[in-house]
Amino acid sequence: MKILHVIQGLSIGGAEKLLVDTLPKYNEIYETHLIILKQPDENNIYYNLLRDKVTIHISPHKNIKSFKNIIYIRKILKREKFDIVHTHLLLDRYFTFFSTIMMIHKPKLVTTVHSIVNPEKEKKLSSFIYKRYNKIIAISEATRNSILKYASVKPEKTVTIYNGIDMKRFNPGKDRDKIKKELGIVGEIVLLMVGRFSEVKDQNTVIKALKLLPNKYKLVLVGDGELKDKSEGLAKKLNLEKRVYFLGLRSDIPEITKSSDIIIVSSKSEGFGLVAVEGMASKKPVIGTNVPGLDEVIQLNEMLFTVENYKELATLILSLEDGDLYEEISNKMFKLSEKFKIETMVNKHIKLYEKVIREKK
Repeated sequence: MKILHVIQGLSIGGAEKLLVDTLPKYNEIYETHLIILKQPDENNIYYNLLRDKVTIHISPHKNIKSFKNIIYIRKILKREKFDIVHTHLLLDRYFTFFSTIMMIHKPKLVTTVHSIVNPEKEKKLSSFIYKRYNKIIAISEATRNSILKYASVKPEKTVTIYNGIDMKRFNPGKDRDKIKKELGIVGEIVLLMVGRFSEVKDQNTVIKALKLLPNKYKLVLVGDGELKDKSEGLAKKLNLEKRVYFLGLRSDIPEITKSSDIIIVSSKSEGFGLVAVEGMASKKPVIGTNVPGLDEVIQLNEMLFTVENYKELATLILSLEDGDLYEEISNKMFKLSEKFKIETMVNKHIKLYEKVIREKK
C-alpha cells in the first residue's frame, strides 16, 4: 500500500502537528508521501522536522487558492499511483477530490475533519465533496455528530478516531524547570497556553483572568497568528507586560509543557484539543472551556469553564492552590491521557486504510 497525505500548509495548528508526529510512523509500515500546497519558509518548524523523514512534494504555485493546484495534485497522483489519499483541511479536501475526476486508476479518498462543522460554512458543495470520499474520520464524537447533522453524510461512512500524542516526549519526570529558568521566574506559578492567536482560540480571556490573580502567577503564551498584536496590546493595557510572556513559535513544546504548572485551553470551539492531552500526559492540571470535543478529552467537569468567562477561569486556577486537589487532578488527568497514545491512533488509521482498500469501489 502506498499512502499520500495532502495539506494546505504547515502553519502551527493541530492538524499540522499531527502530521509531523504521525507521518514518520506511517512510513515505517507503508510508503508515505506528503503534498504541501503552500511553500514553507526556511524557518518553518514543522517542515524542518519532516523533510528528512518522508517524501514531500511542494506545489510550485504561490497562490494557495489557485486551481492550478488541482492539476499539480493530479500530476503527482498519476505519477506515484497512490492507493490511499488522506486530506485534512478545506482546500486540500476540495482540490484533491477534483484532481481525481476522470482518473482511470483512482486512489481511495479519506479525509479527517479536525473541527466542529460550522453549519454556515458547510454549503451544498461541502456536502457533495464529503459524499465522494470513501471514509470520513472525525477526531471526536462531537465532531462526528456535527458532520452527520450538517453535512448530510451517511453514518456508516464516518468513524471516530481520537488524536494521539507521543507519550514518551511528555514524560513528567524530566525537564521540570526549563521554561522557568529560561524566563527567570523560578518559584512562580506558570500558566501555559499553546495555540494560534485567533478569535476561536481566545487567548484574551486568559490574559483577563491573570489580572485577577496574585503576582506570583505568570502566563506563557506559545504560538503566532493574526491576533497576537491585539493580545500584546491587551496585556499592556492591563499592566501585565511583566507577567505575560509571548514566546512565538517553538519546537520544544514538550519541555515547556512539563515545566509549566497549569495548562489552559480557552477555545470558543475545539474539535478535540491536542494541547490538552499533552498537558494531561505531562501530569499537569488542564483547565478548558466546556465545549463539545474538548470536554470529551478533559472529562472532569470541575476543570471546565464557560467560554469567555475569565472570572470563572480565575476561580478554577485559584482552586488548584489546594495541594491535595492539584495532585488529585494531575493524577486523574495523567490516567485519562493514556487512551490518547499516538500508537493507538496510527494503528487505527492503518487498519482503516486497509479496510478501505478491500472495499469495492
